[in-house]
Amino acid sequence: MRRVMLWLCAAAVLLPVALLALYAVCARWPWPAPLPQSLSLRGIQALLNADVRGTLLSSIGYSLGSALLSTLIALPAARAISFYNFAGKRAMRAVLLAPILLPSTAFFIGLQTLFTRLGIINTALGVMLAHIMVILPYPIWTLCDMMQSVGRTMEEQARTLGASPLRAFSAVSMPLLLPACVSVTALGFLISFGQYFLTLMIGGGRVKTFAMLVVPYIQSGDRMLSAAFSFAFILAAGTVYGVMDAVLRKHSGARPPTRGSLV
Repeated sequence: MRRVMLWLCAAAVLLPVALLALYAVCARWPWPAPLPQSLSLRGIQALLNADVRGTLLSSIGYSLGSALLSTLIALPAARAISFYNFAGKRAMRAVLLAPILLPSTAFFIGLQTLFTRLGIINTALGVMLAHIMVILPYPIWTLCDMMQSVGRTMEEQARTLGASPLRAFSAVSMPLLLPACVSVTALGFLISFGQYFLTLMIGGGRVKTFAMLVVPYIQSGDRMLSAAFSFAFILAAGTVYGVMDAVLRKHSGARPPTRGSLV
């Protein structure tokens, strides 16, 4: 029964993707014909355009940079929330949920006004900062739960063996937190990579991402180009996920730290 459910789940994911790939090279497929009537490479040729390839690579760069910075910011923030008491701690936890709880349109308009006053509107920096603000709640809340599960007992034991606070964290807690860090970075990448409206508002059309190329084709009704660009969108996200999965597999095969390595 479990195997049947796995096959059904795989089919539910792979069949639409396979159909999308077929539409990417299908020039004419009238209903109710069971197979395409003619094929074309127009969608593939559009993807191989130098400007499109450059936009895809820069979009991956923006999204990976935003996701990595979000994780780096979330690590100390989650540690402070998990292990320290300070004034306004409960209010801080509520504020961190603002990008999720507030209506996205109102939140994005507020960011646009703020970034205009700061002079970073229509810039790559502004787009990345906006993406980071949208991503941050997810890694912070996830890492808070992980840090509370890991605790500080093992770090304290490492400190008694002579390790510095930084060495104890990097050698003991960080390997345990790495799978969660990779997972939230992958999630942050997907959130950033799929941002269209926010990027359009903050980037003003000057900062182009791949999502800004995909959505107009979908809205135009050009089935071949929209399918080709959507398939490339999925392929890019899947490639990044594959790389991160390889990182996790490498980490899972790593040897645990020994007593001598902590000093």
